[in-house]
Amino acid sequence: VKDVFRVHYTPTRMQRDGLFVDITAGEDQVLRFCNTHLESLKADPPLRPAQMTIAAQYLHAPTVYASFLAGDLNAIQPFDRILHSDNGLKDAYLEMGGKEDSDEGYTWGQQAQTQLRQTYGCSRMDKVFYSGGAIINRLERIGVDVEVEAEEDKQLLIEQGLDKGWVTDHLGLMVEFAISGVEDR
Repeated sequence: VKDVFRVHYTPTRMQRDGLFVDITAGEDQVLRFCNTHLESLKADPPLRPAQMTIAAQYLHAPTVYASFLAGDLNAIQPFDRILHSDNGLKDAYLEMGGKEDSDEGYTWGQQAQTQLRQTYGCSRMDKVFYSGGAIINRLERIGVDVEVEAEEDKQLLIEQGLDKGWVTDHLGLMVEFAISGVEDR
């Protein structure tokens, strides 16, 4: 690990930021990783485009060989579909042949409270973007149908409107990349 830093997004109403980690690989090549949670809900003016632009500036820094951004991007509006391309990034799901508005890509809603699922439907809120010398090999959703272990906790979640005692309303994404031009260690 070469460096770890946080970038506070301005504008934000929910104190959102990005956590960045730089790792040295190969001949002093920097791989930069960002975990973020973009602004929830709709805003006027929208806040997520500005937040993604700020994050992308760090992902495209001249010293960065390959970069990755992952997290809950709260992709709920039409402009969210092009945040990656507007900022010179690739969307891992789309690069693997995924299609928007398909059950295979949804990461939120399936395990949400029944009322929320019925009101908002399912969506692809969680995403992985990348750029530079990265080559995507695999992407899969994880956490499908994982429930809490304690029976009393399951019952409490069901009483709060879930169909089952799921541990989260979001599905995770596991992505495998290769880095071009970096020798295996």
